[in-house]
Amino acid sequence: MCKKIISVALGGIVLLGVLYGTKFGSYVRTVACQFKNEATKQVSPELQIARIEHEMPRLQKEIDKKRAEVADLKVSVEDLEKEVADLRKRVEDDRKQLGEAAAELEAGKSHVVYRGERYLAARVTPLLKQDLATARSREAELTSKVALLDERKEAASTTELELVAMIQKKSELEAKVAKVKTELRKVRLAEKQSGTKFDGSLLADLEKSLASVERDVRVKQTDLELSKKYTPKAAPSTTEPASDPNEVARELRNYLSEKK
Repeated sequence: MCKKIISVALGGIVLLGVLYGTKFGSYVRTVACQFKNEATKQVSPELQIARIEHEMPRLQKEIDKKRAEVADLKVSVEDLEKEVADLRKRVEDDRKQLGEAAAELEAGKSHVVYRGERYLAARVTPLLKQDLATARSREAELTSKVALLDERKEAASTTELELVAMIQKKSELEAKVAKVKTELRKVRLAEKQSGTKFDGSLLADLEKSLASVERDVRVKQTDLELSKKYTPKAAPSTTEPASDPNEVARELRNYLSEKK
């Protein structure tokens, strides 16, 4: 019932987002996501594990269905292999019998032995033409059956690999569930012995705060470095002690009188 209410509420929120525009929709999607996350947090680990275990039989049904598919493909391959083998023998026999009759006709014999029967050369040619058409049709059928057989073999191999992967994944999932259940029992026992419920929220909050402090420190350090790098240096002071005007005049004159 609770799950149904949550689903209806989420659906209503999303609908409002569609009706009232993109920006509003962005806020709505954010709220919906937060709402869903909060709802998920309220589900205990035991209930989540129970749900997974409840779904296991469905997974097994999928595996059984895949296994039946593999069995059907394998039988189909076996049947096709028999058909191909039979067709190949008949094609080989057609070629042998028609080849022998052709050799006798080419030799100019008045009578031809064909498939154990003796015929006049003039009377056997219609039969040979008919059997030649049948032989060509049979060879085309053989080619088609061989191609179909290759496809069925590939499908059987691929499907069997999928079956193996599904069985392996189910086994891994069962092992993980068993491990999580064991760890959860340990946690619940520790909670019972300590008298407090440890859900990790306090530790997570402390770690988050610590990360925030560390970031602030790094920002300040970077700001100081940038300040040193980009602050212009002060120009050197040009203030000097006052000099005797006469002395300065003599220095200037000496400079001007120097020969270039």
